[in-house]
Amino acid sequence: METLFLAPEECGQLSEMHNGDGFNIRYDQVEPGAFNGECLYRGSPHMVFCREQYTRSICVHGTAPKGMITAVMSTRRNGAAWLNGEVMTSDSLGVFTPGDEGAYRSPANQSFTNFIISQERLERAVRALFQLPLSEVLKHTATLNVSTMAMALLREATAEIFTPKSPDAILRAEVWDRKCEGSVLQALCVALVGESAGHERQRAHKDGRVAKHVRNYIEENFAEEIDLEMLCGVAGLDARALEAAFQDYYGVAPMEFLYHRRLNAARHALAAARAEESTVKDIASQHGFVHLGRFTEAYQGLFGESPSATLKKK
Repeated sequence: METLFLAPEECGQLSEMHNGDGFNIRYDQVEPGAFNGECLYRGSPHMVFCREQYTRSICVHGTAPKGMITAVMSTRRNGAAWLNGEVMTSDSLGVFTPGDEGAYRSPANQSFTNFIISQERLERAVRALFQLPLSEVLKHTATLNVSTMAMALLREATAEIFTPKSPDAILRAEVWDRKCEGSVLQALCVALVGESAGHERQRAHKDGRVAKHVRNYIEENFAEEIDLEMLCGVAGLDARALEAAFQDYYGVAPMEFLYHRRLNAARHALAAARAEESTVKDIASQHGFVHLGRFTEAYQGLFGESPSATLKKK
């Protein structure tokens, strides 16, 4: 398996890399302070494993690619993580079916692991091990409460991927890689089937259509003047119902989501601009910030540096 190690200073670097691989994912910083992190990627044509950790709380939201099952496992080192509004513990496994949209919020300094696996390959593994179709095991995107035994198997298999022992001299590297991939597949199957045994225990699928609709509106219009009353009109709900629906799905209130979306977009624009051709005031205005002083204060509070310092970095 190929290995790639990153120490990104900006979440945007991760978004750009993911968007080039069939994903549509964005990372937004949601906690004040200087951001940095570490990402370790190991992958083959059928499976990709990502172990990530960041110094600040982040919200990762996007869509799983076609033909791929995406799972996320949290270590819960420092507070609980959230997936589509549901708390994830050390015994939780979040699983996205192809094309489904969702949001994962991770607290600062928490390590989490992503598994991106061919749907066809996982289907074959579930049928071979349990004589069940994948559609009976995983009907929709969900946060699964996994048994202690199944989670231990998954963590052990994952550890072998990221911190491999020296393979037996008889085994070639590619054979060892297939063995490790097989161990992860088997552990995932045990976790999925254990949760779905007795379909009445399968979690009900949360309908996030209202939250998605409001988020899409924010994404398309975040540079314009937007207030909560306007978003209520978009959603067709009163303020309390909208905030509850949005918080339930994305883990943040809609106006907080808008606030951080604007700040992160402004940061990426400042980092890409040339100081001799652009000003902080112009870029702030383009991203919906009318008062330069308030923008500067909020920006410095979130990112730990002034907007002008970001603009001058090259």
